[in-house]
Amino acid sequence: MKFSDFLAKTLLADTDWLVGYDENGKYIRVPKSALGIGAGASGGGGSATVAVQYSANSESWHDSYTAGDNYMRIKAGGGAWSGAIRLCVSAYDIWLRQGNSGSEADFLASLKGEDGEGADIGSLQLSDIGGYTEFLKQVNTTLANAKDAILAEVTETAVREVMNQYKELQMEDFKEVRSLSDDDYITIVTADGLRKVKLDNLASNVAVRNVSIDSLAKSVDNQLSQIYLNGEQDGKNVTFTTASAFMAGTSHLFLNGQRLVAGTDYTENNGRSVTLLNYTPEASDNITLIAVKK
Repeated sequence: MKFSDFLAKTLLADTDWLVGYDENGKYIRVPKSALGIGAGASGGGGSATVAVQYSANSESWHDSYTAGDNYMRIKAGGGAWSGAIRLCVSAYDIWLRQGNSGSEADFLASLKGEDGEGADIGSLQLSDIGGYTEFLKQVNTTLANAKDAILAEVTETAVREVMNQYKELQMEDFKEVRSLSDDDYITIVTADGLRKVKLDNLASNVAVRNVSIDSLAKSVDNQLSQIYLNGEQDGKNVTFTTASAFMAGTSHLFLNGQRLVAGTDYTENNGRSVTLLNYTPEASDNITLIAVKK
């Protein structure tokens, strides 16, 4: 039963309840039987009259409900008034108290505000979004770790592949050696470095006749060896000395797995150091030198 319907009643039916809050603020429902209404309530067999009064502050009472009333009290017949019962007030009732007027549909319609204007996100940057900066930091850290692992693997693979080409090979393993002619060339190591000599001139070539067997054996044993570099990788230094001397013109320098071009990307310095021309290595960079040791 709606409260507005209850206000129009002066008598409680057998199925009616009174609802509200007690003095402690606890919600209560009061059945008709608890009010002492019925036989004996007025000394007879009929129903006693129930009086209802209303109040805004539970102190000043009046008979008719008016906007702003928060409490009610009742009495049956000539009995005493009940304590103040706080009314169940709906949001619609509060809306009416604020000076508004209209039906419940009008009240519901008033809850919807005006449509807002579309948000301008033309100048919005990704960095303005909460958590994006931290997300980028995590991505950069992951990529940096992955880069180091990839570069290390690429460098190791490159060195291994180069070295495997010459590992445990004998002269008879090369088919070309068994079918050389006077018009073919052979590359030998002299005191001045590598030299390409035509086979028909081999006997008359002074540099070839004077080549040391020990030097030739040492060159074959150490051909394309990895040579360790010494020097600070601090973003400033570009010259790196070698742990051992190498033959001029035999160097293969790799930066982060990429082979550099001698004379364009770096220079050899008397077989004892190399100088980068276009890049200053950082601590995280990987530099590998492969050359023929002296």
